This record gives sequence, structure tokens and C-alpha cells, in this order.
Amino acid sequence: MKRFKKGLTVLEVSDIPAGPYVLRVKTSEGVFTEKVVVE
Repeated sequence: MKRFKKGLTVLEVSDIPAGPYVLRVKTSEGVFTEKVVVE
């Protein structure tokens, strides 16, 4: 799990279908990409 220095963002995923997704977060420090699964 990656931790970011500032803030917290919660993503609401109840409106999207279950399955695998790629989460990409772009910050001033760079881009973080992670595979996630919505159940």
C-alpha cells in the first residue's frame, strides 16, 4: 500500500461494476499506478 504525504481521497465505487481496474494517481511527486479489484 502506498501512502501519500498530504490528504486522503476516498473513491466511491458502488456505482461501477465489479471487476479489475487500474487506478492511476498523479501527484506533484509522480504517478502511482496500482491494479485494484472492486467486489
